Amino acid sequence: LYLGAMADGNVFPTYEDPVRLLGPNPALERIFALALEREQASIVFYTGIRGFLPPALGRDKLDGVIREEFGHIAVLQQQRAKLAR
Repeated sequence: LYLGAMADGNVFPTYEDPVRLLGPNPALERIFALALEREQASIVFYTGIRGFLPPALGRDKLDGVIREEFGHIAVLQQQRAKLAR
């Protein structure tokens, strides 16, 4: 139940209106900030799942997903820095 609530409400919300979240004409900085928040939340979520997942059920695959999320954060931060210049 906890993991379902976490996914539905915090990490992967499908019900949120992007205009409500970002406003009608969001600045790129706000878009990057929200994207980084979501990537960080997904890492927290996947790390929580990892604690429950036995190695035999694919913990190594989940580790790969977590590494990929960290990669997304790096790309977002690089792009954000380019915009700041």
